[in-house]
Amino acid sequence: MSIRALRIWEHGEVETVQLPDTHAAQIRELAHLVGGPTDTGMYHRQAVLHIHGTGAQAQHLQFNASAWALASAWRGLGNTYGLYGPVVVTGPGDFEGGYGALSSHLEAQVHDVCAAVSDVHAEWRTRPPAGEAAARAELMAATRHQFSAT
Repeated sequence: MSIRALRIWEHGEVETVQLPDTHAAQIRELAHLVGGPTDTGMYHRQAVLHIHGTGAQAQHLQFNASAWALASAWRGLGNTYGLYGPVVVTGPGDFEGGYGALSSHLEAQVHDVCAAVSDVHAEWRTRPPAGEAAARAELMAATRHQFSAT
Protein backbone atom coordinates (compact mmCIF):
# COMPACT_ATOMS: atom_id res chain seq x y z
CA MET A 1 0.00 0.00 0.00
CA SER A 2 1.20 3.54 -0.64
CA ILE A 3 0.41 7.02 0.68
CA ARG A 4 -0.70 9.76 -1.69
CA ALA A 5 1.23 13.04 -1.31
CA LEU A 6 1.60 16.24 -3.33
CA ARG A 7 4.85 17.70 -4.64
CA ILE A 8 4.85 21.45 -5.28
CA TRP A 9 7.45 22.37 -7.87
CA GLU A 10 9.17 25.76 -7.78
CA HIS A 11 7.22 26.96 -10.82
CA GLY A 12 3.90 26.14 -9.09
CA GLU A 13 2.93 22.86 -10.72
CA VAL A 14 1.43 20.31 -8.33
CA GLU A 15 2.25 16.65 -8.88
CA THR A 16 0.62 13.71 -7.13
CA VAL A 17 3.22 11.24 -5.87
CA GLN A 18 2.95 7.92 -4.09
CA LEU A 19 4.98 7.30 -0.94
CA PRO A 20 5.72 3.85 0.45
CA ASP A 21 3.82 2.96 3.60
CA THR A 22 6.86 2.21 5.78
CA HIS A 23 8.67 5.01 7.60
CA ALA A 24 12.23 4.21 6.44
CA ALA A 25 11.12 3.91 2.82
CA GLN A 26 9.17 7.17 3.12
CA ILE A 27 12.28 9.02 4.34
CA ARG A 28 14.30 7.75 1.37
CA GLU A 29 11.55 8.65 -1.10
CA LEU A 30 11.00 12.12 0.42
CA ALA A 31 14.74 12.84 0.11
CA HIS A 32 14.56 11.79 -3.53
CA LEU A 33 11.48 13.97 -4.17
CA VAL A 34 12.96 17.17 -2.70
CA GLY A 35 16.49 16.58 -3.98
CA GLY A 36 18.32 16.06 -0.70
CA PRO A 37 17.93 15.48 3.01
CA THR A 38 14.59 16.70 4.29
CA ASP A 39 13.37 18.86 7.11
CA THR A 40 9.72 18.98 8.07
CA GLY A 41 7.55 21.96 8.82
CA MET A 42 4.21 21.96 10.58
CA TYR A 43 2.19 24.88 9.24
CA HIS A 44 -1.18 23.15 9.61
CA ARG A 45 -2.10 20.56 12.22
CA GLN A 46 -3.31 18.17 9.52
CA ALA A 47 -0.41 18.61 7.10
CA VAL A 48 3.39 18.37 6.99
CA LEU A 49 5.64 20.17 4.52
CA HIS A 50 8.82 18.29 3.64
CA ILE A 51 11.48 20.72 2.45
CA HIS A 52 15.09 20.53 1.35
CA GLY A 53 17.09 20.41 4.56
CA THR A 54 20.65 21.57 3.84
CA GLY A 55 20.49 25.31 3.35
CA ALA A 56 18.54 25.26 0.11
CA GLN A 57 19.05 28.96 -0.58
CA ALA A 58 22.81 28.54 -0.30
CA GLN A 59 22.59 25.69 -2.80
CA HIS A 60 20.94 28.06 -5.29
CA LEU A 61 17.58 26.33 -5.33
CA GLN A 62 14.74 28.42 -6.70
CA PHE A 63 12.31 30.15 -4.33
CA ASN A 64 9.03 28.21 -4.13
CA ALA A 65 6.44 30.99 -3.98
CA SER A 66 3.47 28.59 -4.02
CA ALA A 67 4.72 26.57 -1.05
CA TRP A 68 5.65 29.79 0.78
CA ALA A 69 2.16 31.27 0.24
CA LEU A 70 0.47 28.04 1.33
CA ALA A 71 2.60 27.71 4.48
CA SER A 72 2.10 31.38 5.33
CA ALA A 73 -1.67 31.16 4.97
CA TRP A 74 -1.88 27.94 6.96
CA ARG A 75 0.18 29.51 9.70
CA GLY A 76 -1.90 32.70 9.58
CA LEU A 77 0.89 35.14 8.77
CA GLY A 78 3.55 35.88 6.19
CA ASN A 79 6.64 33.85 6.92
CA THR A 80 9.82 35.85 7.23
CA TYR A 81 11.85 33.14 5.50
CA GLY A 82 11.49 31.48 2.15
CA LEU A 83 10.98 27.91 1.05
CA TYR A 84 13.29 26.74 -1.71
CA GLY A 85 13.20 23.83 -4.12
CA PRO A 86 10.40 21.30 -4.49
CA VAL A 87 8.23 20.78 -1.41
CA VAL A 88 6.22 17.63 -0.62
CA VAL A 89 3.01 17.89 1.39
CA THR A 90 1.69 14.91 3.34
CA GLY A 91 -0.78 14.31 6.10
CA PRO A 92 0.43 14.29 9.70
CA GLY A 93 2.76 11.69 11.14
CA ASP A 94 1.57 8.62 12.95
CA PHE A 95 2.79 6.90 16.11
CA GLU A 96 5.08 4.64 14.09
CA GLY A 97 6.95 7.57 12.52
CA GLY A 98 5.36 7.44 9.08
CA TYR A 99 3.21 10.04 7.34
CA GLY A 100 -0.38 9.77 6.20
CA ALA A 101 -2.37 11.12 3.29
CA LEU A 102 -3.78 14.63 3.12
CA SER A 103 -7.51 15.16 3.45
CA SER A 104 -9.32 15.96 0.22
CA HIS A 105 -10.06 19.46 1.58
CA LEU A 106 -6.34 20.21 2.11
CA GLU A 107 -5.45 18.70 -1.27
CA ALA A 108 -7.91 21.11 -2.86
CA GLN A 109 -6.34 24.02 -0.96
CA VAL A 110 -2.88 23.08 -2.23
CA HIS A 111 -4.11 22.97 -5.84
CA ASP A 112 -6.12 26.22 -5.49
CA VAL A 113 -3.28 28.18 -3.89
CA CYS A 114 -0.75 26.99 -6.48
CA ALA A 115 -3.13 28.02 -9.28
CA ALA A 116 -3.66 31.45 -7.68
CA VAL A 117 0.09 32.01 -7.30
CA SER A 118 0.62 30.99 -10.94
CA ASP A 119 -2.04 33.54 -11.97
CA VAL A 120 -0.28 36.29 -10.00
CA HIS A 121 3.06 35.36 -11.60
CA ALA A 122 1.42 35.58 -15.04
CA GLU A 123 0.14 39.09 -14.21
CA TRP A 124 3.62 40.14 -13.15
CA ARG A 125 4.89 39.62 -16.70
CA THR A 126 3.05 42.79 -17.73
CA ARG A 127 2.73 44.49 -14.32
CA PRO A 128 5.68 43.69 -12.04
CA PRO A 129 5.25 44.26 -8.29
CA ALA A 130 6.67 47.45 -6.77
CA GLY A 131 9.06 45.47 -4.60
CA GLU A 132 9.41 42.39 -2.42
CA ALA A 133 6.94 43.57 0.22
CA ALA A 134 4.33 44.33 -2.44
CA ALA A 135 4.94 40.95 -4.07
CA ARG A 136 4.48 39.10 -0.77
CA ALA A 137 1.32 41.09 0.00
CA GLU A 138 -0.12 40.32 -3.42
CA LEU A 139 0.63 36.60 -3.10
CA MET A 140 -0.96 36.51 0.35
CA ALA A 141 -4.06 38.35 -0.88
CA ALA A 142 -4.51 35.85 -3.71
CA THR A 143 -4.00 32.96 -1.27
CA ARG A 144 -6.48 34.31 1.28
CA HIS A 145 -9.01 34.79 -1.50
CA GLN A 146 -8.66 31.08 -2.38
CA PHE A 147 -9.11 30.10 1.27
CA SER A 148 -12.26 32.20 1.59
CA ALA A 149 -13.68 30.60 -1.57
CA THR A 150 -13.39 27.04 -0.18
